[in-house]
Amino acid sequence: MKDWGPRCNERWGPDAVARVLERAELSASEVPAAPADDRQIDASAQILVTEAIADIWLEGDMRRLRDVLVEDAIAAVGGAARMGLRALGPGAILRRSGDLYARLYDEGSCSAKVRRGHAELEFRGSSLFEHPTWQALQICSCEVLVQVCHRRVTAAKVQAAPSRFHIGLHWK
Repeated sequence: MKDWGPRCNERWGPDAVARVLERAELSASEVPAAPADDRQIDASAQILVTEAIADIWLEGDMRRLRDVLVEDAIAAVGGAARMGLRALGPGAILRRSGDLYARLYDEGSCSAKVRRGHAELEFRGSSLFEHPTWQALQICSCEVLVQVCHRRVTAAKVQAAPSRFHIGLHWK
């Protein structure tokens, strides 16, 4: 959510953040437009912001969110970092999903099994994993990561169960 507000205003106009927060019934103190690096935004607030953006500008279609996130990721990641990501590839980053997850969330866990061109991410232990918008965000972020690494997703599958969510991803 880093600098989501300025990108939102740039894309959809100077009142975009205000419209999103109003639709999501959140305040700027709950979800700052440009949160400090060490500020964690509550997952439920992230979901509400995402749903508001999809409702207002994407006709409620969460699948269209991926293109927006790709543009934002490319804009946010400088050229040198993109070259580094390309060299590393998505597997090296997805392999660290469990560590990254533990830094962002207080509940549940994530584990990753990664092979060349393929990753399996398993989220367990939280009712959050059952939320369709949270699931869509996880799928989008995996696809965005693959694309920012100059690869393309060739197949994706998901499975959901109570307090669990699984993503299988293939790329070339």
